[in-house]
Amino acid sequence: MNCHQFRKYLHAFADGQIDVKSNCDLLDHLKMCHECSRIVDQHNALKSLIVASAARVAIPAGLESRIRSAIEPSKKSRKRAASLAGPFADRPLLRVSAMAACVVITVLSLWATGIVGPGESLRGGLASSADFDIDSADLKMRGVVVRHNKCVESCNQQAHQLAGLPSDRESASLELASRLGDQVAIAAPDLTGFGYEFESAAVCSPDREVHGATAHLMYVNHAYGTRLSFFSVPHWNGADGLLADATLRNPFAFTPQGNCQNQSIVAWNGKATTYIVCAPINQEDLSEMVRELAFSLPADAVGDE
Repeated sequence: MNCHQFRKYLHAFADGQIDVKSNCDLLDHLKMCHECSRIVDQHNALKSLIVASAARVAIPAGLESRIRSAIEPSKKSRKRAASLAGPFADRPLLRVSAMAACVVITVLSLWATGIVGPGESLRGGLASSADFDIDSADLKMRGVVVRHNKCVESCNQQAHQLAGLPSDRESASLELASRLGDQVAIAAPDLTGFGYEFESAAVCSPDREVHGATAHLMYVNHAYGTRLSFFSVPHWNGADGLLADATLRNPFAFTPQGNCQNQSIVAWNGKATTYIVCAPINQEDLSEMVRELAFSLPADAVGDE
């Protein structure tokens, strides 16, 4: 099951209206998808908030007697019910529309306060800087996400690791470096402190414009079932407009629109190598993670900082 299929059953699942077999399939997807889990949590939080808000509303005196009078079959009661119902009494469509409007207003209010909606990075803008064409950046970075997702599929099939490479991170990066020569300075940081363990290494390119020696290390977070890509590629000329001023200390950070897993991308140019990190992590948090790796990255990646 993919995210698109899951979203069709989201509300029914959150409300406990799914049969046992389908419920198991949806739960299996949630174990692998942090973003869909977040949406379910938001839905449940909204539902709880509405219930709690309703519980705090005082019931008007005499409401029960008015309701009982409204449902009596007498003509007098029907007239009274009409007066209580107001202008929507004989207009069921308007009544439903009014209820829908109340729900929309509630959700928008919660969105504005940050209870539901995108993370802080998305409220503040999709990228760390606006000095470039957003559409162009979105197209280019979505290509990186596509490559990342394809490699995730390969990892799921245990087919991402380049043949002949050792299984441990340090040995694999050294062997990969010996094969690629001095064309690229490979970054192979230890991310266990951030919850990600090395999984595999290959020579995947994040973009069709990037040619020559490319190194791609994949890391996995077993707790959430998510993966992180760390690309080291020859200087990415096609992204100069985005990475011109990007450094390790102040990298380019971007969250492409429309990707289900909300993958964020952080990238910067070293002296001769471009480094690209892609993961389902808030872009500010991902940038901070990269900055904390300064002492474990090659001199090319750190630059003159």
